Amino acid sequence: MLVTDNPREAVAVPEGWRAIGGVTTEPGCAIFPGDQAVVLVKNDAWEEKTFPHEEAGITLHRVSPKGYDPSLLQTADVWIMNAHRRVRQLYPLGLLPTQKQDHYIIVVTGRAGDGDTKETRLFPNPGPFMTPLYRNFDVPRSLATFMHTTSHLFNKRRPRPETQPDEYGLTKDEYLEIVASWSDLVMHDNPKWVDNRVRFLYKVHLLLTDGDNTTVPDFEPLNQLKNYKEPFQIPVTDENLPFAVSEYIHYDLCPLVMVGLDGLLEKEGRQTDVMHILQDVHRGMYKGLLDALRHKISKEDYDTFYSWLRGNRIPFDMIDKGLAYLDKRGDAYRNWVKPSDWP
Repeated sequence: MLVTDNPREAVAVPEGWRAIGGVTTEPGCAIFPGDQAVVLVKNDAWEEKTFPHEEAGITLHRVSPKGYDPSLLQTADVWIMNAHRRVRQLYPLGLLPTQKQDHYIIVVTGRAGDGDTKETRLFPNPGPFMTPLYRNFDVPRSLATFMHTTSHLFNKRRPRPETQPDEYGLTKDEYLEIVASWSDLVMHDNPKWVDNRVRFLYKVHLLLTDGDNTTVPDFEPLNQLKNYKEPFQIPVTDENLPFAVSEYIHYDLCPLVMVGLDGLLEKEGRQTDVMHILQDVHRGMYKGLLDALRHKISKEDYDTFYSWLRGNRIPFDMIDKGLAYLDKRGDAYRNWVKPSDWP
């Protein structure tokens, strides 16, 4: 197996090898889109299984080393089909006809270690035609990261105008992370893990909104924030901020504000929910999430939500109400079936 950064030009594919997620331009050559990693595998050492992704109208290919543990591959196959089906519910318009190319999921778990740290992780940079499965299958966070990356297939890597809203107060890039980070929670297989995960994220949020520079999470990379403490806000306004800031914003604050939003909607009397709001945004009915909320909730609650984006502490009762709603709606999100009138 060969993995390298994309040179943004044609790559030679040796005889007996094949390009994963690449486009053959001429015999023995392939190109890879955008920032997607170059991945080449030997034909006699890797095998492939295909799945029809009926909800999106594309074919998925699972590529894995020959001799891989069959039980782990069975888990991988379930993850692949569930993640792609569930994520599709966020995007009512689906993919454009020009975007309906095959997608490859390459199983690299164990190739460099358990995948739980950067040192034991082989992570070919994903792109429009390839996503890696790279973390241990028995770790619930692994499925969440795969859901997250799968959401980006629809909103970042094969975007249409409706799925990339860019509005004042919430940039396109931060919006995409909000959607992906929320989806990796609400569509997860394990409701208990989701509850524990949100409560853990909230404890981190409390530490980083207490106004005390001496209290930071005691784990990498967020303990680096002892040198930079609040306000942490969406969108990020300074590109020179430490990596730990974007790590916190994308993987902690982004999902928390959306769980809190479901709590706000519960407080208002529940005329809608986060899922339906995002679906309406992706239908092109609104300029973006903030525009949708200005139409759907009171000004007082809109100002409250906006303050969370700007780094203010989210009250736990809003998180608790949001979690209760997710627990109630979880089966519907996990068992979603595409409506007959969706493209």
